[in-house]
Amino acid sequence: MTNPAPGGVYDPNTGSPLTESSQAVQQAIAQLRSVGAFDQAADIVLSTYTATAGDATHASAFADLDADTSHTNKYLLEAYATRYKRIMAGLASKLTAAAVSATAQDRQDASAVFGVAGLPGDAASLAISLRDAQQLASLSTNHDELQRKLAKAIREGDDVLARAIASQANDLGYSDLLNQFAEAYPALQPAITRLTAAAGAMTTTTKAATISLAVGSMLAGLKPPALQNLSDYEIDLAAQGNLNPNLYQAAVQRAGLSTRGAGT
Repeated sequence: MTNPAPGGVYDPNTGSPLTESSQAVQQAIAQLRSVGAFDQAADIVLSTYTATAGDATHASAFADLDADTSHTNKYLLEAYATRYKRIMAGLASKLTAAAVSATAQDRQDASAVFGVAGLPGDAASLAISLRDAQQLASLSTNHDELQRKLAKAIREGDDVLARAIASQANDLGYSDLLNQFAEAYPALQPAITRLTAAAGAMTTTTKAATISLAVGSMLAGLKPPALQNLSDYEIDLAAQGNLNPNLYQAAVQRAGLSTRGAGT
């Protein structure tokens, strides 16, 4: 933990395993949002939050520690820290896996609908044809003009040009032209549906903001009250039993363990 934060100010949390888990969580959520799969992120966070906070059918993940008055403060601090780190690492792993899968699906869909994936022919030649078609399609921004060009490409069986025009129409928000394209290429309908759903999810700002607030609240709720006042690097050290005496005493007091019974 020797790297300075931006601006040259030393941040003791830099390089902390717990900080890295937290950063991985945020990065995965951002990636899922970017491909229109923010609902997946919300579901994973909700599942983890429910398992951690408990509900009517099961106790919280920290219930036994909250009720423990027989072990030492050191034991409890280490136990809280270790368990919280495990929860955050598990959440980071689940979200990262979901982000990798969703991103791969999004790229596959985009390549199938707006690229040349699945088309017969030499890959290099198809790539050149697509580039030329994209340049041609980019010259048109008028809805009716694009509609005529798309109808002509479909009628003449120019699949590469049709995909390039569909991509241009999608970029311009002409959803009816994308529907026209989908009707002509029904095999691409599932991929088109996923792509349009993703675009819609990213542009529904009110819904996204509401979900984002809920996700943020649940993420904050994963941290048990006993650790609320401890920084990431302090929690890491506590989990290892390596807090120096001064930090340890301060951590015990801030964690509210000094009044719990079993002493140091």
